[in-house]
Amino acid sequence: MTPTGGLIFALLVALIILTFIDIDWFILPDVITLSGTAIALGVAIINHFFEIFSKPIVPSLWDSFYGLLFGAGALWIVAQLYLWIRKIDGLGLGDVKLLMMTGILMGPEVSIYSIFVGSVVGAGGGILTLLVQRKSIRQHYIPFGPYLAIATVMYIFSGMWVIEKFVEVMGLVIQSALPL
Repeated sequence: MTPTGGLIFALLVALIILTFIDIDWFILPDVITLSGTAIALGVAIINHFFEIFSKPIVPSLWDSFYGLLFGAGALWIVAQLYLWIRKIDGLGLGDVKLLMMTGILMGPEVSIYSIFVGSVVGAGGGILTLLVQRKSIRQHYIPFGPYLAIATVMYIFSGMWVIEKFVEVMGLVIQSALPL
């Protein structure tokens, strides 16, 4: 097993554990997310100087910083705006810490990808869950962590392919809707 393979395996195990905890308890424990963040930072520092890990692990500390900024930073701003506007928490800081961990480890591309794909998959899954359980959005919390984890796994195994296909399909839909 390569160093990158071992690290990705450990990340996948952590994401599976976090997913089931979030589904059951609506929390993403700091003991996993913050420990994972510390490990990710250590990996980023090592990789910056010695290039032991390959893609999707970040090659430099700058990539880690941008992953942190675009992932955790963007999600934290969204959470704060929601709290300011609605006066209630709409997004837990565990989700921010999860993106902090994955953003530092894999960079800005996975951060942006996880937010976008996780939101799309989460919206679909949330609507489906609400319809099946016959509840309104105000009666039911939907954990976002599992959808961020699913998006991260999708990125690991397919890269930007999902986004490219989505853009292609949306382009065809828009093109077919426009009058000639």
